[in-house]
Amino acid sequence: MDLNPNVSVIAKLPGDRRVWSIAVGRNGIFFSMSHSIFRCVDTQIEFLCGSGVAPVNGIAGYKDGRGADARFNYPCSIAVCPDGVSLVVADKNNHRIRTVSETGTVGTLAGNGPTSSYGRPELPTFHYPYDLIVRKDGTVFFCDTWSFKMISTDGTVRTFLRFDDPHQYSGLASSVDGGFISRQTVRDGNSCDYVHINNIDPSNISKLGLSVGRRMVMIATDTANNILMRLNGISCLQRINVLTKIVTVVMSPVADVMMAIDLCGNLVMVQPDSNRKCSLVRVGSTGLGPGYAAWDLPVWTPTKKCASQGFKWTRPAVLTILLLALRATHGGGDGGWLRGVAVLPTSVWFNIIGMMPFHAIGRH
Repeated sequence: MDLNPNVSVIAKLPGDRRVWSIAVGRNGIFFSMSHSIFRCVDTQIEFLCGSGVAPVNGIAGYKDGRGADARFNYPCSIAVCPDGVSLVVADKNNHRIRTVSETGTVGTLAGNGPTSSYGRPELPTFHYPYDLIVRKDGTVFFCDTWSFKMISTDGTVRTFLRFDDPHQYSGLASSVDGGFISRQTVRDGNSCDYVHINNIDPSNISKLGLSVGRRMVMIATDTANNILMRLNGISCLQRINVLTKIVTVVMSPVADVMMAIDLCGNLVMVQPDSNRKCSLVRVGSTGLGPGYAAWDLPVWTPTKKCASQGFKWTRPAVLTILLLALRATHGGGDGGWLRGVAVLPTSVWFNIIGMMPFHAIGRH
C-alpha cells in the first residue's frame, strides 16, 4: 500500500534499465542510466551524452567528446554545478570525475584511470569514486573507497578524510552547518552509526545517535535537518530528523531506486511498473525541507504595494516568473496587460485576480 498517494508522473523513461543517479537543475531534471546522461525538461526526455539506450545496456567506455561521441563506464553519481545547467559526474568504473556542459560536451576533471593505489593521498588517482557533492563555490567532494576526497576550483585534488578500512564510511551528504553526514560501519559488521563530519576539521567526527542497522541506507539530506533513508528488505522510505530523532514513514513500499529532493521538498524519483518500464515521478507531501543545491534561483518577495495589486503567493520565495500571455493595449501608453504567471520548476501555479497594467510590474 502506498502511504503517500501524492505522486505525479513527470515523464516516461527510455529503456527498462535502472536509473543510477538523479539531480535537479535550473533547466531540468538530470539522470544517468545505460552509461549515459539524460535530461528531462518539462515532460520531454532529452539525450545529453554517452552511448544512449541502444543496445539496452548501453556501451561502456572512456572518451571525452560531445553527445553520442562521449563514453562513460557506470556514471553512478551526478551533481549540478553552481551555474545550474552543467554537471559533475562520478564515472565510477573509469576511476575519474567527469564534467558535462549544458550542450552535452563531456570532459575529464580529474583522475588517471584504473589504478591499484587504492586512493593513496599522494597520488592523483581514484578508486571507484561515488556519492558526489558540489558546493556553491564549485568545490567537489566525493567518496573514494578508502577516503573522502575534494577537488578545489583550481583543480587541486586532496584527501580530506582517510579511512582505516575500505568502505568504513559509505555515503556522503551535506549537513545544515556546512559539514557532512555519512554512515559509519561498526567493526562488528552488523550495525552502523550515522556521523557528522566537520568541514573545517574532518577529523572532528561526532555520532548522531541514529544507530539504525545496516539495512537502513541513506538516500539524501535536506536543509531542515532530515535524513531520507530506505530500509532494504521491506522497501520502506523513512525520514529521520537529526535533532529530534523522530522517525516518519514517507512512502511504502518503494522500489530500490535513486531519488533526489528538489528545492520545494518534493521527491523526484523513478517508479517502475509491472512490465519493468519506468517513469520519472514527483512525490509531494513528504514533510521534507528543500534539498541542497549548488545553484540558486532568483528570489523575489513582493512588497505590500505589489501584493495589493492582485498578487497572491502561497510560498515566500518566488523561483522563476513566466509570463503566459501579454496583450498590448490600444493606445494610452500603458504597455500591456499581464494575464497570468507560473512558478517553475515546481508544479505550483499562480493566477492574478483581475488585470494589472504591465508597466506596474517590477521588483517593487
